[in-house]
Amino acid sequence: MDTMAPGIPKLRVPELLKEKGWTASDLMRKSGLSWPTAQGLAAGKRMNITLDTINRLCDVLEVGVEELVVIEPEEVKSG
Repeated sequence: MDTMAPGIPKLRVPELLKEKGWTASDLMRKSGLSWPTAQGLAAGKRMNITLDTINRLCDVLEVGVEELVVIEPEEVKSG
């Protein structure tokens, strides 16, 4: 039987960049983030980021944390 576990956080950076028509380069220039960080976030890679980076992303993308970070349920296989 499969059940849903509490989810894991996911950053919606790729979706938000697409909505704005921005690239990773745009994100880097506008946010002041390093190229590796901007590129990783734009590619949707899971990254350990600081609260400062979350604040920068919210500011530059003009969204709240609740729009930037979503919790995706994770399936747990039992048995």
